[in-house]
Amino acid sequence: MLIPRNHARKIWPRFVGAILRGEKAFELRQEDRARFEPGDVLELLEWCPQVEKYSGVVLRFGVSSVLRDVPGLVEGFAVLSLGPCDLEHSFPLEGCIPNELARYGIRAAEVLPDLSYFETWRR
Repeated sequence: MLIPRNHARKIWPRFVGAILRGEKAFELRQEDRARFEPGDVLELLEWCPQVEKYSGVVLRFGVSSVLRDVPGLVEGFAVLSLGPCDLEHSFPLEGCIPNELARYGIRAAEVLPDLSYFETWRR
C-alpha cells in the first residue's frame, strides 16, 4: 500500500471558478514531477498568469481515482477525479494569507492582495 502524498499545483482562476460552481470535478495533470495515486491530496493554488501572481486561494481535494494510459490521453498525463473539497483545510476565499502560503515557498510579493481582480477571471 502506498503512502498518500500531497501535491501542490497552480490552477488558473477560470478553472477555480468552474470548480466552485460545481462544473468541474476532475483535473488533467502532467505527471512530470510525481505520479498521482488514489488517496493523494491535491492542493490547487490559484495563479493568474496575466499578472503572474497568486490570489492566496488554495483548494484541497482528495484524489479519488486516476486515469492514465487510456486511448486519446497523451502519455505522461493523468486525469484525476477530485473528491469533495476539504473546506476545513482550504484557505478562505476572502483575503490572502501570505504567511500560510510560505509553506509552499511562495513569498508575499508573489500574492496579489486584491481578490476582486481574480473574480473577473473566474467566469
